[in-house]
Amino acid sequence: MQQHATQVAFYVFDVLSVDGHDTIALPYEQRRDLLAGLVETGSNWMVPVHRLGDGAALVAATVERGLEGVMAKRLGSVYTPGKRTPNWRKVKNRQTVEVVIGGYRPGTGNREGTFGALLVGVPAADGLRFAGGVGTGFNQRTLESLKRRLKALRTAQCPFSKIPPREYSRDATWVRPELRARVEITEFTNEGYVRQSSFIGLIE
Repeated sequence: MQQHATQVAFYVFDVLSVDGHDTIALPYEQRRDLLAGLVETGSNWMVPVHRLGDGAALVAATVERGLEGVMAKRLGSVYTPGKRTPNWRKVKNRQTVEVVIGGYRPGTGNREGTFGALLVGVPAADGLRFAGGVGTGFNQRTLESLKRRLKALRTAQCPFSKIPPREYSRDATWVRPELRARVEITEFTNEGYVRQSSFIGLIE
């Protein structure tokens, strides 16, 4: 059997039942106390440390470390299976990056006359590396203005160093890579694509 060097760890965030007794109606603090007594923290089983108060400082620390964000839970809250609740909030860190527009995909519905998403890339040693699509952050005025500018730059040649995956390229219109944009993202994926991206504006 092939051995892998990657270590797998199981992070335990909550406890919903102990010895057949339901704990979801207990306040969050009590569930955390139960959890700490049940799980023997080691190299493979871990209960993440939680912090009370000073949430702004904690969020700032995650930004400095390049982490995704913070999960905030209201003290005294019960666990509500299968439902969204305002007692739990995911505070995501977002960053602003610069990208180059290399194409766009057609719009549907109320965007049928403009475009659905911009196809963007980032400069790399081998040319313009494809970095995914940006489909949010546009108002109607921006959509119309960008469509006019993109129409003037249309080309038959893909500007990216490698043809993007079919789900992006099958209905794409390519443009000369002359427009740069600023977008807000949560992170770049392992594939180098923008995640949860939102258009801010062109860089003139």
